[in-house]
Amino acid sequence: MVKPVIPPSNGQLNRCNNCKGTNETNPAGITVKSKSLTTPVKMFITLTKQLRKIDDTQDAILQEILSLRTQISQTAQTEEEKKQLENEAAPLIAKLREKFNVLEKPKKEVTEKLHKAETSQHYATLKQFADFQTALSKLIPVWEQKPLSIRKEFINLIVHEAIVTIVAPHWVQLDLYWTHPQWEAQHLYIPRPRGSRPEWTEEEKTVMRKQYATTPKDTLLQLLPTKNWGAIVKMAEHLGIRRTVFSSYPIPHHLSWEDIQFMQEHAIPLDQKLPVCLPISAGEGEEETDQEPTTYPNFALQLRPGTTPYR
Repeated sequence: MVKPVIPPSNGQLNRCNNCKGTNETNPAGITVKSKSLTTPVKMFITLTKQLRKIDDTQDAILQEILSLRTQISQTAQTEEEKKQLENEAAPLIAKLREKFNVLEKPKKEVTEKLHKAETSQHYATLKQFADFQTALSKLIPVWEQKPLSIRKEFINLIVHEAIVTIVAPHWVQLDLYWTHPQWEAQHLYIPRPRGSRPEWTEEEKTVMRKQYATTPKDTLLQLLPTKNWGAIVKMAEHLGIRRTVFSSYPIPHHLSWEDIQFMQEHAIPLDQKLPVCLPISAGEGEEETDQEPTTYPNFALQLRPGTTPYR
């Protein structure tokens, strides 16, 4: 499969030459992490998970003891046989009770720490937003009216970690991890009217001089995967080159080949202008299939099995 590789920035600032208007400077291929989870909230979440784990372990121990006693009752035919089975199971039950009792001390310690966390001022603030699903419907219409300090505090309370990655010339990926343990982490794919790609290299200019006049548009885009057709035409004008062949091309002029690859991989329509939100767990960690790849119609590109080619 032909798949363009976005090179790391190597500390350089890259400008957008894929668009008209003022160039935008941004590091290419950079990942920015922002952790907004404050210490009291992190402690509260950790303590809650610890207490839940202890409770689950103790419940499992009690269930095992109950299962043993039930098995004895169902197996024994007489009282004498029942007593014999109980004597045989007594050492195992004693060990299980010992494990149960050992957990009582850390359970008490965690419970006391959790109580302190719950009575803290920070937890009181967190509790105001506990029922987020209900509050959100009321908050959205008046969000812009809320003071910036309130909005920042709200975001800090619900976001554990935010990771920003430039995944294609005109797409940014924002990974959101929530503080609520039941909220699923999400990918947010954000389109950018102005991208952030490197300046034209001498190698790319050489490709333009040799290929622009006669090479089909789709092939030329693959040879210059970070440039869209608008940028290619603009550079051709700068170099004084004219095309001698003409053909229609269904892909929007503002998209580069890397954009097309990214959007194809994530099943994003080529005319998508709004952010796309997907759960992070969706499709990740799946094993590669042995199925033959599908050929991209009209292009020398191979796609992953199961994807729908754009025409």
